[in-house]
Amino acid sequence: MTSKTLIASALVLGLTTVGVQSADAAVIAAYDFNSASASATTEAANVNAQDVVSGPSAGNSAISFTSNRIEISNSDYEEAASVALANGQFVKFVVTADPGYELDLSGLTYKHARSNSAPRVVTVYASTDGFATSSIIDTDGNNNSSTLEQRSVILTGSPWQNLSQIEIRFVFHDDNSSPGVARYDDFILSGEVSLIPEPASLALLGLGGLCLLGGRRTRV
Repeated sequence: MTSKTLIASALVLGLTTVGVQSADAAVIAAYDFNSASASATTEAANVNAQDVVSGPSAGNSAISFTSNRIEISNSDYEEAASVALANGQFVKFVVTADPGYELDLSGLTYKHARSNSAPRVVTVYASTDGFATSSIIDTDGNNNSSTLEQRSVILTGSPWQNLSQIEIRFVFHDDNSSPGVARYDDFILSGEVSLIPEPASLALLGLGGLCLLGGRRTRV
């Protein structure tokens, strides 16, 4: 076998292994709650989307299903988002990539509303490490309606790429201490689920490229 054939074989093998890395999954996970279920109604291949659950606040009611949405009430809402988060006044979901795969996020959409009294504010937190650290990705402090309002969040840049897991928490809070009901619907996490290239494949591709360049220089 000639050196040109070896180089070509290395390049083809490397490109075949590394080049097919992503399966376009515009929707990674979606929850529409239409069947009175907290389970994901859409789940991309090679991920595990956990059920939507409520936080551990003692004042939280169990999640209920009304008019194809979820509802959760609390007897006394915290004013500050950080305190409400720490006290478990939220609903959440977790999406985990299967071994050998990673999540490359592009966005999140959701709908929320409230009862006549509270809570008027929702703050959305995201974490990639089980909430050892977290980031606020959206806040709506003008929710004065019992009608569901859709919100869209763009998730781009390195913090939201090459992830093994993402956890989203929808924190409900208010300076009005009156009891009330938080309402949510249509959680949609978008992006791609990508196959993580093996180091050997990357090394082979790099070696093939170097050999090709070396061959060109020799001919010159």
